[in-house]
Amino acid sequence: MNPRSESGVMLIMVALFTFVLLGMSAFAIDLSDAWYARAQAQSAADAGALAGAVALAKDDITYPFPAGGVVEQSALALATHASNQIRGSAGAAVVEAACPGWMAAGSNVNCVRVSVYRDGTNGSSGFNTLFANLFGTTTQGVRATATAQVLRANAANCVRPYYLPDRFDDANNNGKVDAGEYTTASAYTSPRDIGTTVTFHEKEGPGSYGQIDVGNGNAGIRYALLHCAPNMTVKMAGTVPTTPGAKNGQKLALNELLYTVDPGASWNSTTKKVQGSCADAGTCNCGDSAPCPYNGTISPRILHAPVCDPAVCLGIKNGNITVTGILSFFITHFTEDKGQLDVHAVLIGSSGDINTSAPEAGAGRSFTHYLSLVQ
Repeated sequence: MNPRSESGVMLIMVALFTFVLLGMSAFAIDLSDAWYARAQAQSAADAGALAGAVALAKDDITYPFPAGGVVEQSALALATHASNQIRGSAGAAVVEAACPGWMAAGSNVNCVRVSVYRDGTNGSSGFNTLFANLFGTTTQGVRATATAQVLRANAANCVRPYYLPDRFDDANNNGKVDAGEYTTASAYTSPRDIGTTVTFHEKEGPGSYGQIDVGNGNAGIRYALLHCAPNMTVKMAGTVPTTPGAKNGQKLALNELLYTVDPGASWNSTTKKVQGSCADAGTCNCGDSAPCPYNGTISPRILHAPVCDPAVCLGIKNGNITVTGILSFFITHFTEDKGQLDVHAVLIGSSGDINTSAPEAGAGRSFTHYLSLVQ
């Protein structure tokens, strides 16, 4: 055989192999780059959806939320933030008040869907390929969608020492629930009563403080106020043990909470938010080498308290109460009058927990919210 003809065949084979190798490289490297960009887009969509859900829970509870409002703006701001760039540039985002199609009516509400684009659509741009441009493909694109939902929390995994008989209209001022005095209109209702001031122990006898039995006397009460009662959960329709009140543990912990742990926190009646808290700076320290409630992500002066039917639980000193609602409070101060310790607080909106073994909180029965990515 002619050696020259064989060398020509080899050159052709090498050229073909090089072409195939370049094609495989283009496919592998650019596909990997696209997957990486897709992960970045998903992170941006997740962040935007959760930011919108937080705004829906705390800033504007209207649903469907209005276009251009705080929910949409919060979602857009985080989805397109510099920290959520896709291949070096921010994507374009679209925010909708929509739940996944698989959700059934009744549960398909309070969703924030964020779609992030980096593919040349919705005002976005694609991004350059690395090897595929050798074959005429110069750009590629990705998109991602995430949906977050605001749920009514039906539990509180951080139990503090207080419970509250629901509000009723004491028309004859006899301190008892008479026929027709406890109604939907009289009960604490969200969001109508956010900002309402309440007093734990008000007009109660010295031995009846509306107090949950967190165990271990004054030391247990102090620990539960500064941290959480160990191994206790409050949940809708569940029962909670009560006990006559003890003041000393409360006074000690309240002084620490108000003047040492989170002295800068205050309630802003205009924005209806807690401001100036150590939680904002991430500096909460509740002592005892133990974590603050919810690891200091909210003010330690915020507590979740179970609510009970006043016709049944009013005046109970030792026994169990049944939880009919879970409210969230910000402690403003406490006072003493003739041996009576009164804890003053404001009803607020705050995050809570979900317990799958408990029923959903009814409309207005929970001031707490739980945020979840559902898609």
